[in-house]
Amino acid sequence: MRKNFGCVVIIAAMAIFFIVLFIVIAVTIFFAAKEPYKSGKSALAITQAPKISEITNISGVEKIPDNVYSSTSPKDGLYKIINASTKIIYWSGPDCYQGKGFKRELEDAFRQNNLSSYYQHYPDLHSTGVWVRCSDGSVDCAQNYLYGNCSEDVCIINPQRREIIKVNGHNTSAVISKAIEAKDW
Repeated sequence: MRKNFGCVVIIAAMAIFFIVLFIVIAVTIFFAAKEPYKSGKSALAITQAPKISEITNISGVEKIPDNVYSSTSPKDGLYKIINASTKIIYWSGPDCYQGKGFKRELEDAFRQNNLSSYYQHYPDLHSTGVWVRCSDGSVDCAQNYLYGNCSEDVCIINPQRREIIKVNGHNTSAVISKAIEAKDW
């Protein structure tokens, strides 16, 4: 009788263990599905573009300061970004697994949403600290300005209008939504 009781306890403990394990897995899958970017799953395609009543009413548009342009010469790093003929998606980040993964995900999303004809993607990946030096000796050149504003955020730059939009964080869905909203800006 005691031997059977011990077997029953062990079987009951194993059953409880597997039930708890099943609940933990189910809860993890539920929360992972709510946050596709953090779980590593791709949320690339945006099925519906936001409606825009007036293109000048895009939220988050800021003027790039005039001193950034006057302090940037063709010899300065990133001169070509603020003087490009097309809109630019620019961000600065580490040249590592996460940086390269975000770059690939963003490029795939741009292709899927047909945004390549509106923007040039310029990821600025670097493996070590960046030495920023303006050719005129100031601290106001494009490289300093862009590193200061587009390292934690992704920037959409309209060089023709001398304006910038900062999209918080490196979130593909947010960048694509803003790029769709601003494609005719």
